[in-house]
Amino acid sequence: MADANAKPPCDIILRGGITSGVIYPGTIHGLAKTYRFVNVGGASAGAIAAGVTAAAEYGRQTGSRPDAFDELAKLATKVSGGPGSETSMRRLFSPDGRFRRLNGLLWAWLGLGATARRVLRYLFLAVLAAALLAPLLALFGVGGTWLMVTVVAFYGVLLVGFVAYRRLSRVLSELPEAGFGLCPGANPDVEATMAAHKTDGWLADWLHATIQDMAGRVVGQVPDGEPGTTVPLTAQPLTVGDLWSVQGAADGPDPTRRLNLSLTTTNLSHQLPHNFPFLERPEGALYFCPRELRRVVPEDVVRWMVVKSPERRADGYYRLPPPADLPVLLGVRLSLSFPLLIAAVPLHAPDLGRPGEPRPAPVALQRCWFSDGGITSNFPISAFDSPLPSRPTFCINLAEATDEETAKVAELDAAARDDILVWMPPVDDRPHAPRLRSRFEGSILGFLGAVSTTARNAHENELVLMPGYRDRIVEIATRKDEGGLNLAMPPATIEALSRRGARAATELTERFNTVNGGGWPVQRWVRFRSTMDAMERMLQAFQTAWHRPTQGARNFDDVRRQWSAEAEPACYPWADEATAAAADRAVGQVLVLADSLAAERQTLGDRVFDRPGDVAGAAPRPPLDLKMRPTGREVDAPTGAPPQGVATADAGTVKAVG
Repeated sequence: MADANAKPPCDIILRGGITSGVIYPGTIHGLAKTYRFVNVGGASAGAIAAGVTAAAEYGRQTGSRPDAFDELAKLATKVSGGPGSETSMRRLFSPDGRFRRLNGLLWAWLGLGATARRVLRYLFLAVLAAALLAPLLALFGVGGTWLMVTVVAFYGVLLVGFVAYRRLSRVLSELPEAGFGLCPGANPDVEATMAAHKTDGWLADWLHATIQDMAGRVVGQVPDGEPGTTVPLTAQPLTVGDLWSVQGAADGPDPTRRLNLSLTTTNLSHQLPHNFPFLERPEGALYFCPRELRRVVPEDVVRWMVVKSPERRADGYYRLPPPADLPVLLGVRLSLSFPLLIAAVPLHAPDLGRPGEPRPAPVALQRCWFSDGGITSNFPISAFDSPLPSRPTFCINLAEATDEETAKVAELDAAARDDILVWMPPVDDRPHAPRLRSRFEGSILGFLGAVSTTARNAHENELVLMPGYRDRIVEIATRKDEGGLNLAMPPATIEALSRRGARAATELTERFNTVNGGGWPVQRWVRFRSTMDAMERMLQAFQTAWHRPTQGARNFDDVRRQWSAEAEPACYPWADEATAAAADRAVGQVLVLADSLAAERQTLGDRVFDRPGDVAGAAPRPPLDLKMRPTGREVDAPTGAPPQGVATADAGTVKAVG
């Protein structure tokens, strides 16, 4: 629509955080008043918000749901379980029938509150200590009724615990078959209507209905059929191709701009990250079994994937549809599979054996478990990077409030509390020290948790400190009883978190919009300074390696000439002579640029774009590095590559790192 296209564009990246995702409706709604979204990305709970945001932008720009963002703003209320809600956290996280008792214990434990859980732990430890000391006390003649009662109580608890352990072990032995999660996501008994999916459905059902509603489409009308079956547009699940086809205002050199969704998920079987919608890697086709998939996504989505599958194997497995035909809901479901709580998604890959060895026919399939995107990247802050940004990329970071912050806000009203718990770093040229994120003194579990969290988030935490990155991040802190695994949050807490998210949108808008703030011009300048410094150092390294032989080898120029004139390369030859000649000319131009920079450095006595000796002229610190990184897919994949001009999370091979 014209009013949406008139808004300035932005990208957005949303961090994972399980139930902390209720923060995001307020943030998205607040930003949508000023901006229109182009690239939307996230992981885990952030993927939920990203999928709904993309659907709402689709509904707004196509006119199929002009009020989509107003409806999105109500989502926190709708899942709170309080007045005005259509479902609750408890229903969304409904368990597989085999795990109802275990799930009931989980909710009972969560419902006790932190103080009650702490009291129970201390009480158990006291009984344990008394019972262990009983033989020693009896040896010295110390006894009495209280001691006998303690001993009996302890061994009674021990007996109950043993019985519970036996039952629990039997239940947990069924967890692998259930996808390593208590909650499958899709309710097999829900009616095929929008209202039923929202009120009676589980997490995947509710999300499917919400995404379809935001896009102005329906639920439950995809026919059961084989590949090639026709499905009316309004009945189709919202797909990535639908997002790409949205016509927007001109942004940069491309006269049209589509809407793009990028989500992270983790292939635990191959121990690799994947980017949705480009799930398949070169030589790495993926297949699905409709029966398995029905446990984790609604029937509508499974039928659509069968209809759009390009291949059906004789054993009943279907090839994953091309990226453009993948439902948005599938990407969200792949990314939010929180281990042990929400079941992983089973897909299947051909077992091709070792490279170079003969491949069996027919090729057998091996199951691959796709789990939480946050396992490999919970905050994909660099997903939409470009050397020189053409629009701001807003990043919403979630963090636990420190003890000092928690103490400060204890007696404050909501507005004053958000002044402390919603924070953006100042825009300046000083190095920023890292914040303390883990305190685990005296706690072995805390130490192990810090090990796991650091392994997953170290790269993103480093980028959070980088100039040009930190300036576009708003951090929202949650207290111990908010977000995370607090599945039993009361409605008032959920509403408060959503308001905190709205405050974050205000912080970003006031800093970045062209009327009230200078954040965007400053960020463009900072990124220019960082990028030019990094490019200069990369060109210097290229020039040095090109001309200087190592370990007795000839220099690269001689090697290039040998492969071009004397023999065909062993692999990756040029397509033809014209291509080889064009490559030669391009390399020459790169070397001319590198030589020019070297001459300027000699004149200045230091680097051109980075002069550390002159503090006023130094490039941003810490410096940016340009590193080679595999994309994980064909950039111009023939089956559903993004249209020209759309930035994707892995559209290049050189990524910036701190």
